[in-house]
Amino acid sequence: MLPGVDAEKEPALPGSFQYTDNLMAAVEYVMRHLYRYLQLLSDPGAAALAQAAALVRSDLDFLPVLQKLEREYPHEIAREAVSQALFRVKAARKFSQADRMFFTKDGLEQASGELVSNYRADRLGRFQLLFDLTAGIGGDAISFARKGPVVAVERDERTVDVLQANSIALGLTGTLFAIQADSTIPAWRFPRDAVIFLDPARRTSRGRVYSIHHYEPDFLPFTKLTEHVHSVVVKVSPAVRWQEISGLSCEINFISAFGELKEAALWFGESASTARRATILPQGWTLTEKALQEEAVTDPGEFLYEPDPAVLRAGLVQQLAYQLGCTRIEPSLGLLTSNELRPSAAARCYRILDVLPFGLKRLRKTLRDRGIGSITLKKRGSAVDTEVFEKQLHLSGENHCVVLLTRTRGGKVSMLLEEIRNSVD
Repeated sequence: MLPGVDAEKEPALPGSFQYTDNLMAAVEYVMRHLYRYLQLLSDPGAAALAQAAALVRSDLDFLPVLQKLEREYPHEIAREAVSQALFRVKAARKFSQADRMFFTKDGLEQASGELVSNYRADRLGRFQLLFDLTAGIGGDAISFARKGPVVAVERDERTVDVLQANSIALGLTGTLFAIQADSTIPAWRFPRDAVIFLDPARRTSRGRVYSIHHYEPDFLPFTKLTEHVHSVVVKVSPAVRWQEISGLSCEINFISAFGELKEAALWFGESASTARRATILPQGWTLTEKALQEEAVTDPGEFLYEPDPAVLRAGLVQQLAYQLGCTRIEPSLGLLTSNELRPSAAARCYRILDVLPFGLKRLRKTLRDRGIGSITLKKRGSAVDTEVFEKQLHLSGENHCVVLLTRTRGGKVSMLLEEIRNSVD
């Protein structure tokens, strides 16, 4: 029982599907439960954590800061304070409120970034009840809980403790209910309007796995529940094998953030609205599959477009070309061109300065004539070793450009390009 709290009024954990107005008592209870294995008490633990947070900036700081804190605090408190402070520094890349959250090493590595999690939650909109059956430290559950009630299920006791602490720290005890349970036990029963979310582990004791049939837990049995629940959403690797999901009745959504392919998710049930979707964040731009006639292939025009990796992975280059009014420069490559500028969040845009038949000597002379002493060398559909090739150019000059080694319908070429930045908000 908590000091100063009557047994009949002792606050229940969020996992009991209740919450209390006595927030301070709830915080004390959860913190003591969390630090059961950390051996941290709330007052010295908070003070140690504040000191560690002011000193820790990288892994190199761990040992000297730990040694400093051990002069004032027991080893267990000092060590966990420095660990959490370091986790929070790393987590700031994923979570805007990382300085208020708690983490485990595996939980932080595996958690979805807030940008992607918020997108998923926004796409679902309001829901009656969501079950996050692989909640971890709450990366997705936190975003979902800002839209509606979430039952966050995690089988590891230590991780559940951290998940409960995050529910309290972020003021979500009224909508985020953490419970320790095994989601694979067949006894689960879900309300008809429920949404089920899973983020299966793609690492085992033997290393990374690539087949969906080796994910843990196996998500395929849950996809059969769409006759009884609203939707089932499953996070998968963006490198998922097309042949493994081709027989599933679902939508696959590839998501990029700031030009980097981040995640993919399978959407089953009422939330699925197309076969393939590409989403670009932070703009929230989306492209879906549509039946279109094969687009034309032409010589390069005034501008070149390099589609976002989410568009490429989703196989939606044809849809993007149609939307932008562009053509391909070669049938099998995802490079588009136009004679008018068509800015888009879904593609990097370049002004074409020159197109040369592929050859080292000719490219070297052209670059020297233009006073280009530095380049960004890219290749698409070329087997050239770019590192060796760039060294052989022997560049000199003050100007810069992008050089793309690729193919057009006329053969191998070297393109000199100038990137057009900030063309879309």
